[in-house]
Amino acid sequence: MNRPIFYALSCILLVVSGLWVLLPRSGQLPAQEAQDPFLQLPFYGNKTITSYVDHEYPTYKREPDNDNNIFTRQDGQRWTPPTPVEAHNCYSNGERRCYDGHSGIDYSMAYERILAAANGTVLKAGWDETNCYDNQDRCRYGLVIEIEHDIDGNSTIDYVTLYGHLSAISVEQGDKVEAGQVIATSGKTGNITGAHLHFQVKLPNERAVDPYGWNAPAGTPDPWAIHANGATSWCMWLNV
Repeated sequence: MNRPIFYALSCILLVVSGLWVLLPRSGQLPAQEAQDPFLQLPFYGNKTITSYVDHEYPTYKREPDNDNNIFTRQDGQRWTPPTPVEAHNCYSNGERRCYDGHSGIDYSMAYERILAAANGTVLKAGWDETNCYDNQDRCRYGLVIEIEHDIDGNSTIDYVTLYGHLSAISVEQGDKVEAGQVIATSGKTGNITGAHLHFQVKLPNERAVDPYGWNAPAGTPDPWAIHANGATSWCMWLNV
C-alpha cells in the first residue's frame, strides 16, 4: 500500500471512484457482539497511525497484567521478546507501529482540529490529573476530553471516547456534542514524546476496545476478547 493510511488493516478498504471507504469486515464477531458502526474519524482528512491498540493487553502500567513486553496488533501480528525494542516499542517496515500495553490509537497530528467521533455528552474536559502539566508518567494524557455515547438510544452509556494530549479544548463537562463537531486542538500535553492525538474507545468499566476490530487470520482468537478482564473489539467506523 503506497499511501500512508494504516487504519485500513482491520476494516475492508474499498476504492470507489478514487474515494477510500472503510467498511466493517463480516464474520469477525459472534452474532451477539455485532453492532452497527457509529464512529467518524476524529479529524479532517487522513492521518498516519503511529501506535495501535495492544490486544495483548491494553493495560499499560495497570494490574493485573501490567506490561508483558508482548504486543499483538489487530491483524494478529505479534511481537515477542526479544523483538520489541527499548521502551516497549516495536517496528513494522521500519516505522514504529506499536507500544506495549497501549490502549488506544495514536494519530500523527500537530496542533490540528479534533472532532467528536460520535454524538454524545462530555464526561470530562480538562487535565487528566490535577496539577499535572509536564511530561511525567503520572500525567498520562495531559489535557483530555472524554465523551459518553448511548449508541442504541436506551438511555444507558455504551461506550466512552477519549481524546488525549490536547493543547486546547472548546467544550465543557455536561455539553452535548454532535459527530464532527470541533471539540479541541491536538497537542503534546501529558506524558508524551511528540505532538499527536491519542484516541481511545472504552467501555463504561474502563476496559479498552479497539475501534478497528480484530482482523487476524480465521481461527486466530483475540487475546483481549478471551481475557478474563478483556473486551470484544469490532470495526466501529462508519463509511468515510
